[in-house]
Order: sequence, then C-alpha cells, then structure tokens
Amino acid sequence: MSDSFFIDTNVLLYAYDRDAGAKHEAAKKLVQQRWEQASGVISIQVLCDFFVRATRKDNAIINSEEAESIVRNLAYNWVGCCP
Repeated sequence: MSDSFFIDTNVLLYAYDRDAGAKHEAAKKLVQQRWEQASGVISIQVLCDFFVRATRKDNAIINSEEAESIVRNLAYNWVGCCP
C-alpha cells in the first residue's frame, strides 16, 4: 500500500498558475507525481476553494470550464465521488 498525500488549495492553484514561475513548476510536478502514483488525496472544501480562487474575475488563472473539468476529475479520482 502506498502512502497518500493531501493536496492543499495553494498547491493546486500554483500547479495551474502559469505565471507563478518556480512555484508553478514545483506544484505541477508534485501534482503530476501524485496523479501517476495514485497517491493524492483532496477534500471537497479544497476543490471548492480552488474553483472560486482560480476563476476570480479580477485575477483568474483559468476559465470556469477548465476549472470545472479539473474539479470533476479530481473529485472522482482523489475524493471518490461526483461521476
């Protein structure tokens, strides 16, 4: 059995914020590793917070359609809900 790693909101935000420089690269790599190893864990609260913060009108890092797709995918694979 592999270890599970909880993914925080800020890690997700940096993973998708292409303007975040080194933080983007580090977070993207971490999320990819957790995905490939099926060892990521996330909460519904983190997913909700990610969606709201990633799609803010004044500082959006991704559009709402992309954010919805990410949230659904992570909810299904790392939380085990929301088909």
